[in-house]
Amino acid sequence: MGSYGKRKVLNRSRAIFESGTGLGNRLFGALSSMGIAWKMHRQPIFSIRNEHCNVECKKAMWELTTLFPGIIPDRALDNSDKYLKSENPEIRISQCCLYDDPLTKTNLILDMKPAVWFYGDFLQSYKYFYGLRKMYEPILKAVVITAGSSTFGWWAGYFAQMHRSHVEVYYNKKFAKSPDYLRQQKDKDYYLPN
Repeated sequence: MGSYGKRKVLNRSRAIFESGTGLGNRLFGALSSMGIAWKMHRQPIFSIRNEHCNVECKKAMWELTTLFPGIIPDRALDNSDKYLKSENPEIRISQCCLYDDPLTKTNLILDMKPAVWFYGDFLQSYKYFYGLRKMYEPILKAVVITAGSSTFGWWAGYFAQMHRSHVEVYYNKKFAKSPDYLRQQKDKDYYLPN
C-alpha cells in the first residue's frame, strides 16, 4: 500500500482547481491528489501562492476546506515558496476518468528527489484515493449532497446508503418539472424505503 512520507509531491493540477469546476470535480481532484501522494510515500503539498494558484484556485481550496474541514490537512496547504523550484521533476497524469497508476511514472532518480511536481487533470477514478477511505470516513460521515430531482441525485443517495444503515438520504419531493413525468411516477417505485 502506501503512507505519507517526508518527501514532497507538489500538486499543480490546475484544471481541477482553476477552471471554475464544481464541487464534485474538486473533491475528485483533492482526494485523488492526496491518494497519489500516499501511494508514492510522499507528503502532498497544495501551493496557494499567487503565482501558482489563481483566484479560482483559492476559491476552490477555501470551499473544500470550509465544507469538509480536515479534507486537506493544514500541513498540505503551503503559502511559501519553500518547495517551488523549477528543477523539480514532473509526473503527469492526463487521463480524466481512467486510472493511471502513478507508480508507473516513477524511477529511481525521481524517487530520490525531495520534491516532485505533479500535473493531473480531473482524476475521476476512485482508485486514486480508495486506500485512504478509512482516513476520510470520519470527515465525510455527514455530508449533504444537493442534486435537485436529477438522476445524479438519485444515484448519489443510492450509493451513499449501500451497506451503510446509518446514512440518511432526504430527497427533494419535486420529481420533475413536466406534468407528463409526474403522472408516470410513484414514490414507492422511485424512492428507496428509509
